[in-house]
Amino acid sequence: MKRIMYGLMLSGISLLPACRSTALLTATFEADALGALPSKVLPGPPTGDSVSYNAAIHPRLRVQPSTVSPGQKALVLSQATLGSDATAHNQWLLFKGIRSDYTQTNWYYWTATLGSVGGNMVIDVNGIQSLWVTRLKINTAGRISLVQDPGSVNGDLALGTLNRQRPHSVIITLNALARTFNLLILGTNEGTGRVERLNIPVLAGTDLDRDFDFQRHSIAFEYAVDDSSPNPAATYGIESVNINRRQPD
Repeated sequence: MKRIMYGLMLSGISLLPACRSTALLTATFEADALGALPSKVLPGPPTGDSVSYNAAIHPRLRVQPSTVSPGQKALVLSQATLGSDATAHNQWLLFKGIRSDYTQTNWYYWTATLGSVGGNMVIDVNGIQSLWVTRLKINTAGRISLVQDPGSVNGDLALGTLNRQRPHSVIITLNALARTFNLLILGTNEGTGRVERLNIPVLAGTDLDRDFDFQRHSIAFEYAVDDSSPNPAATYGIESVNINRRQPD
């Protein structure tokens, strides 16, 4: 079984009993065929989590051998040229978890590798109750930043530069009732390779009554649709994606 690539020490958060089912989404791509598109129905528990993508981005998606874990698989999202059916709204690769409440802390996390060539990527994390948790950006140089104001191009906070020679893990710990989250990035070039920010306000979603049955916890990846110079050689190798009510090991 794949696991997050680095050990985590997130203090001050109570854990759930091990006997309870806590997974909201588990994606590892081990059941997918090499060279194929990822299955939209994820195997194993929990029941109901899924991967969603439009046919317009089929050229960008392929399951390939992992460059991190020999004998295992990864989903490679490239910036391959798309056809005329691609629009500004149908280029997302969306990992959708199952429904849950916010009575426990929620962890959103993934492990991935940057290819030798980078593209401008956008990553959105969302919850239920119309909660937009955060948006991250990764530029062509591998610099990862936190979007503080989606309406401003100058509102991004630079966090660090991802190391292309090893995988990185991004862990978001959501305190939904407080409408804040902690962010931990492992695998950067700076210092000890660890970047941490605490008690960050969510981007949007303060109305607890705006909760609809179709809403799911989710993590979404997309190459920026306004990129003026996309590079078809750019790749992002996704090893695993998880949403859980239990702290990752």
